[in-house]
Amino acid sequence: SSNPQLQALPLKEELAIEPSGIRNLHPTAGEPESFAAPRPRAANSTVDESYALITNTPGLNGKGDVLYLSGTSASGTTAGVEVFTDAPLARGIVQKIRKADGTLPRYYQILLKVRSMDEMPIDISYLFHKELAVR
Repeated sequence: SSNPQLQALPLKEELAIEPSGIRNLHPTAGEPESFAAPRPRAANSTVDESYALITNTPGLNGKGDVLYLSGTSASGTTAGVEVFTDAPLARGIVQKIRKADGTLPRYYQILLKVRSMDEMPIDISYLFHKELAVR
């Protein structure tokens, strides 16, 4: 697991942050095995690229839920917060993770690509999500 805190939770993590980028731990047919870390920004650019990973899991001992926001940079974590506080952005992400029957997955991980300037996200885009299975 990419994060010791997540190891204690009753789920099978599907996406993990690693130095090389994001790894899909259990890819199914047609899914990418990894998302390479964004290249360092060009000398003449003021825009950085990173990833945000949103993980929603059951809490310890079946008590409540845990929402874990992480990223490959500080702006990635900030982008995760923005997804839950910016209504239009939240609606767009919800549409992407909605299942064929119209319901939402109970537990999930969502991968976002983040473009930022001075550590502040300026563009957040959905890349991929995985539904999580409880162990």
